[in-house]
Amino acid sequence: MHSNIIKEAPWVLRMVLRAIFKVIFRSPAKATLPVVYMAISEDFNEKTNEYLHMFKNKKMDSKVYLAEEGSKLWDRSYKLWKSVDDKAEMID
Repeated sequence: MHSNIIKEAPWVLRMVLRAIFKVIFRSPAKATLPVVYMAISEDFNEKTNEYLHMFKNKKMDSKVYLAEEGSKLWDRSYKLWKSVDDKAEMID
């Protein structure tokens, strides 16, 4: 997604990266359309393990189906959250 992540880069680098981002990446408005579509469309009602990349079905990495990998991601995400917010609480 072509976000404004480069806004703090030096001017010359920002100009080069902006041109590259414009060609390669989609705008936030366009990049989020598949997510919104999947969230509200009846086509994905009660479906799981689906992934759209530019409105095309895309196979996910096999690790996403492993429960232990999901647990690792959950635990690491919580630790990261806790490192920036001491009021963070784990919800099961």
